[in-house]
Amino acid sequence: MQPNPIHAPAPEGWPRPKRSARLVFAVGYLGLFALGMFAGSAWAVYTDQIGAAVLLLFGGLGFGHLAGLAAGQLRLPQGEGRATTGTTDDGEIGLTYTYARAPYYWLITTLALVTLASLGVTALGLLAAETAGWVVAAIAAASAGWLLWLLILVVRLAPGRVVLTPTGVYHRSLTFEHFVPWWAVTEVVADQEAHPVIAVKAYPSEGTRRSGRFGTYEGRYLPIMVIRSYRLGANTLPAFQALHHYFHNADQRAQLSAPPRTFNNEA
Repeated sequence: MQPNPIHAPAPEGWPRPKRSARLVFAVGYLGLFALGMFAGSAWAVYTDQIGAAVLLLFGGLGFGHLAGLAAGQLRLPQGEGRATTGTTDDGEIGLTYTYARAPYYWLITTLALVTLASLGVTALGLLAAETAGWVVAAIAAASAGWLLWLLILVVRLAPGRVVLTPTGVYHRSLTFEHFVPWWAVTEVVADQEAHPVIAVKAYPSEGTRRSGRFGTYEGRYLPIMVIRSYRLGANTLPAFQALHHYFHNADQRAQLSAPPRTFNNEA
């Protein structure tokens, strides 16, 4: 049974994302481009150009999902977060906050569409039977291979989660896993810079574990554990409150392996 969380201090309005003019423009531009391609696809069907209709439809889906991927980063997480029981990479049980589903949909679908597009370009380049076509095919094939590897990695690690255990904090991100023991943690803060994030500040230690691909937004800040609000969704605020609470209440960490009933009721 979990104790009531401390309502930790956070910036006013956090985790509301900052409205970026560049991102708003990108959403509008990509959305209009997608609508234009859908309209072109419909016209191609009307004029019996089925091949062109399929390509335009595929392109519209791709640009539409890119717009959706960008638009999701402008929204305040909706709904009520809820803690569950989960495990770390080594099987330790703890209080768990999982990643939201919607960002996974936009990311995985976009990666799949771009991968298929790269494979299509590869096929067209090979069919051209010219040197330039083969060069394009080679570049497209390499891109498709890298995107497919990234897609498999993201799916394999899904769903991402933050797990608080009696011994430390575990974060499974999109492409890597990171565990920090409590004794190495120096501060837990709610940050509001380019993106709302939870930052678990820590120093390198023998108890720290890391694996996976680190060339991501969160990976750039290691050994600090950075958790994006966009990924956690409605679980952002309750996860921050729990992290803040157990960082300041070491004597209660032994209870983290118990079912989170009371914590959910009072959070």
